[in-house]
Amino acid sequence: EGGASTLMPIGRLIRHFRHVIDTGYDVTLATQVTYPLTFDRGRAQRERVALARIGDPFIDALSEYVNWDDRGVVAAMWRYRPTARYSKPAEVAFHFEFVVECPTEEAVEVLPVGVLGAASAIGRQADWLFPPFTISVWLDQDLEPVVAESSKAIVLEEGYSNKLGIDGGRDFNLNSERWAALDATFPRSDWSRWVERARATAEEVVRVTPGWLSSIADRLETARRAEVDRAAQAASRLAFLTGAHKEQEAVRAAVDAAVVAALLRGVEDPSLRLDSVSAVFLANWHPFSDVDE
Repeated sequence: EGGASTLMPIGRLIRHFRHVIDTGYDVTLATQVTYPLTFDRGRAQRERVALARIGDPFIDALSEYVNWDDRGVVAAMWRYRPTARYSKPAEVAFHFEFVVECPTEEAVEVLPVGVLGAASAIGRQADWLFPPFTISVWLDQDLEPVVAESSKAIVLEEGYSNKLGIDGGRDFNLNSERWAALDATFPRSDWSRWVERARATAEEVVRVTPGWLSSIADRLETARRAEVDRAAQAASRLAFLTGAHKEQEAVRAAVDAAVVAALLRGVEDPSLRLDSVSAVFLANWHPFSDVDE
């Protein structure tokens, strides 16, 4: 319905969450409600409502929607600071936010053909072995990392504000109209190649940061310990089975071991998924005639 209440149109809500909308209520198109659920296990048991966890239809739908909706994935703004000293026409900085996660393609390939829900199950297992984490990097216009806690880093980390500051400065969201005003100084054809180079450089920088190396080492050690425990449990189960049940369990254990081995190789060499990218133009002037957002 618009306004400040939501950024998701009702039609889109129904389209993406159709299977979790509660049809037991007498509601109109504009007042669709989802099934009750809670993150608290005790409350779920007391009130007999769904427990919100990975694998729940609503949580899965929410995850799929977040990955589908590109709002917030790409952004650019002109940070006007009239009293600062910046090179003309502007000093540009790029911010890349990556998600580090365990790749699952190899693990899915070792599963028997026709296993339903295999990719989703492997994905959850990968997230358990290797909890994903985010890592970000700022690059200046020369594609060099911005030094943390430097004066430039402090300005770049400021939250967006289109209100006039004490020094008369403000931020301008670079929508399509404002981009047109920059075309003479930042041609779009050059800009596209510049961003592509910046992304490649950002990945190289991230892969040698202390945060990357230490986080992966910690997760790899934990994942290996978990695999040892898992293998011991499988061996214990087999020891108490006989005949056909033992044969079936042995096959299942062999598949599980192959899947975990593939995931461990993924933990050793995790993937980088670009989650968001933004550009900030630092300048002591601006070419915009409008003052509204």
